[in-house]
Amino acid sequence: PGMSVSAACALAPNLNYRQRDSKTEAAALEQIAAWAGQFTPGVSLQPPAGLLLEIEGSLRLLGGIGKIFESIRRGASEMGYTLRFACAPTASAAWLLARAGSEKIVTGKRAIEAELSPLPVAALDCDAQTLETLSAIGARTIGDLLRLPRDGLARRCGQRLLDQLDRALKTLPEAREFYSPPPRFEAALELGADVTGAEALLFAAKRLVTQLTGYLAGRCGGVQRFDLVLMHEDIAATVLDIRLVTPTRE
Repeated sequence: PGMSVSAACALAPNLNYRQRDSKTEAAALEQIAAWAGQFTPGVSLQPPAGLLLEIEGSLRLLGGIGKIFESIRRGASEMGYTLRFACAPTASAAWLLARAGSEKIVTGKRAIEAELSPLPVAALDCDAQTLETLSAIGARTIGDLLRLPRDGLARRCGQRLLDQLDRALKTLPEAREFYSPPPRFEAALELGADVTGAEALLFAAKRLVTQLTGYLAGRCGGVQRFDLVLMHEDIAATVLDIRLVTPTRE
């Protein structure tokens, strides 16, 4: 991490690297958010690579947190994504646990501090300078931060850091804007190489249809007709007009 591309290629001449595309990443996050609407209407974006789901009201309807997590993991895999997730009484606590790779389910408010304390301070949303400052004063875990005087910590690292901790511990309210899916579903998938066989196309199409299924479930809707567009290198696109007998989302 942090190495220049030229230095990395010197060590690994066959390195396969890609330039980041922030617009594509943002579009992908919104597509996953639309898909996640099937579990709860309370979905918030946490750019560049996170989602926050308010699932308390969906637990009984969807069979409990275990089944919800299983469905989320399976659907993400079908769409070609890997994920880390956690659950806690506050969205910020769940986010910190997931960022630290601690896939835990914390159900009680009193347990939040005990679960967050061992996490490294790198799990916090801080800039490099703040992390350097924390390292210089010997604060390596969130528990170390919680034991420091608040006034001194605010002077050194700013009020934003304290607010982040307070939101996680539920001593400060969390105001979040829920994601509203677009009225029209549209998703694209760029293939890694030229494809000439139907089997590979079907594999890619399944990922897009999985997104569409979640989008429809979140809107309590169905579809009776949709287009699947195949983009060619040197000729006009092929448009497959898919029509069903009755509206469905299966």
